[in-house]
Amino acid sequence: MKRLNILYISLLITLPFILFSNCNNSTSNKGDGNSSKVNIYYKNGVKHIVNPNQPIYGESKFKRSEPLYITVDKVDGIIADDKGAIYILDVSNSQILKFDNKGNLLFKMGSRGEGPDQFMDLYDFFFSPDKAFQVLDYMNIKTFDTNYKLDKQLKLPVYFDKVFTNAAGNICGIARIYKNTRERVRSVVVIDRNHNIKTLDEFPYPPVGIIHTPDGDVSNYVGHYYVPSIFACQIDSNFFLYAYSQRYVINIVNADGSISSVIEKNEPETFISSSEKEWVTEEALSRKHNVSDSIVRKSIFFPDRKPFFNKIIVDDKGWIYVQRLSTFQEREKKFLFDVFNREGIFIYRLTLDFSPEFIKNGYMYYYREQEENFLIVRERLKL
Repeated sequence: MKRLNILYISLLITLPFILFSNCNNSTSNKGDGNSSKVNIYYKNGVKHIVNPNQPIYGESKFKRSEPLYITVDKVDGIIADDKGAIYILDVSNSQILKFDNKGNLLFKMGSRGEGPDQFMDLYDFFFSPDKAFQVLDYMNIKTFDTNYKLDKQLKLPVYFDKVFTNAAGNICGIARIYKNTRERVRSVVVIDRNHNIKTLDEFPYPPVGIIHTPDGDVSNYVGHYYVPSIFACQIDSNFFLYAYSQRYVINIVNADGSISSVIEKNEPETFISSSEKEWVTEEALSRKHNVSDSIVRKSIFFPDRKPFFNKIIVDDKGWIYVQRLSTFQEREKKFLFDVFNREGIFIYRLTLDFSPEFIKNGYMYYYREQEENFLIVRERLKL
């Protein structure tokens, strides 16, 4: 009897520790024999998924098949609808082109102007939760009917770099917020139907160089491969994500504008070498500028460490493709992706010789610049 009582007391002492350890869930990582685990925990009601450096299933090979080629004059964006029709954004001509799923041109819409089917500052395009075709034109979201005639127009209270609408009728994205005449930030915002603006996060713009010259101060900005960026992507009608390239943290936001989960990855920091800085400087000097080489050199800003990524894409399954920075020499030759599933688990690493712009219905869409035009390519995605 005494032995049973001791066993009973022992269980009472041990059980809370067992229960506590199960609250901090983890998943084994089987890729490449790595014994590290995915760590899942909750903080202030938000789910955190902390991934190891290696994916669960290791390196995935992309099998190319069913290529489709389309030639266009300019391309600034690619999307596709549920039927496989392909839409091309041409900012310089204020125009949108639509092709069927076989690559035949169906129509062109838009020109520069203030008319109902014209654009003043064409910037982006996307589909609403109810599949309506929408266009970001300066500070307006224009919604078009099934015949691509302007149905309605919504004036935005701030300027957006990236925007989309969700099932709750909210406007979400990355906005430019001016603190004063010289200071501005990029803010992740959600605007409800009553025009209330909820700011989720703020990130600095890369600094603009102010160079003192005998003729007065000159402000100049030089963009380059290592400049930090902020990204936002719609996952579905209820969720979107945002991430800042200086942190390997992806925030998932629900329809009412609250962060529901956070995806992280244990990744060591790397730093920009002196030779990489020189390559960036030489590339910047090779471009056409209205200022002297001395001012260009003084205007180049380098962050204290390399960004972790320079593009994020979400497919229609909710999988997240994070494009890592290659070396400066290989930046247009090899593209490395970390692939996360809908639950935020790092499942694959993928290496491509192109950088996709859009992924849907099992196809990747990308473009290649040619001497006089651009080649749009659609290929079947088989991992």
